[in-house]
Amino acid sequence: MPTVTLLAIEDAEIRESAPDTNFGTATTIIVQSQTKNMRALIKFNISTLLGKSIQGAELRCIASYSNPMDNYHRDHLIRRTTGIWSETGVTWNNKPVVSDLNSNVSHHDYLGGTETEIYPVAAMLQDAVNEGKTELGLMIQDNVEYATSLNYLEYYAKERGSPPQLVVTYTEAPPPTHTISINSSPVTGVPVNLDASSIGNTPVAQSVLEGTHTVSVPSEVQT
Repeated sequence: MPTVTLLAIEDAEIRESAPDTNFGTATTIIVQSQTKNMRALIKFNISTLLGKSIQGAELRCIASYSNPMDNYHRDHLIRRTTGIWSETGVTWNNKPVVSDLNSNVSHHDYLGGTETEIYPVAAMLQDAVNEGKTELGLMIQDNVEYATSLNYLEYYAKERGSPPQLVVTYTEAPPPTHTISINSSPVTGVPVNLDASSIGNTPVAQSVLEGTHTVSVPSEVQT
């Protein structure tokens, strides 16, 4: 199965402590749980995946620092953004609407140095593809915000030269089928020719007898 790696086109952190400030040009994106929380936003262009059947998808982020230092063990909640946001405009107060559909919680252990943290996102990506979206936006937050002690994990932003990645395995989706019904032919047992022009693809021609038939074509058709 084909595998493709997409790089983030936008990323930003939003801070509850600075609710009207944008941090889109920062070199890190941070997930934090304490009195004032912080969340990470990441966006990918997924236009090349439209019409595909997603078999697997992982969000991969490079972690470089944490608190507690080199001893971070937290659960993160990741959800798909359904509202509009931009890297240079998003703040805590105008953060996008998110969907809980196919959201998930994953455990993350950071033990120091540079590590790659992985989030499973296949179902959310398939949702976006099914809806015909050309972009996938994701929000990451601590699964238990407002912790009594400071807990945060710092990721490289794209401005640092190592952007978050979306690694996707997919297959080509089967072509749509169209069912036609031929009630009768001019002479019983003599085929009727069906001609369908497939928009943007090779025309489809098939010879059929009376009855109901299912025809596969590459896209929408005009008959």
